Amino acid sequence: MNPLANDDEHAPPASYHPDLPQWLRMCLWYGRNPAHNLTHYMIGLSSKSFTVTRSRPDSDNDGFADGGGFLRCTLRCEDGTSRPYISHQSARVEAYAGWRPASGALGARLTIRRNNGSDA
Repeated sequence: MNPLANDDEHAPPASYHPDLPQWLRMCLWYGRNPAHNLTHYMIGLSSKSFTVTRSRPDSDNDGFADGGGFLRCTLRCEDGTSRPYISHQSARVEAYAGWRPASGALGARLTIRRNNGSDA
């Protein structure tokens, strides 16, 4: 498996920048996540069975605590290994790092909103 490819979606969907030429859409598509296979399958858990334990059991599977604040998760694989995940959500900050509970893919993100509600 090529770690610098996207075996799930070889081409962008029709809704992805439909106003741009196809060659540019392809460049942007592969540029947005150049290591898809790596983060989802090679070091990620997307093709494996796992269970998720949450620090806040009332939270759904979107990776953030319902009502905001911190959420810690542990993804446990059938072979006994585990992977961490942590997230925080507030009026100004949305951040996560680790293996995402919904997909098992490894990822990280930090979004800081300005006072007017727009993303920085």
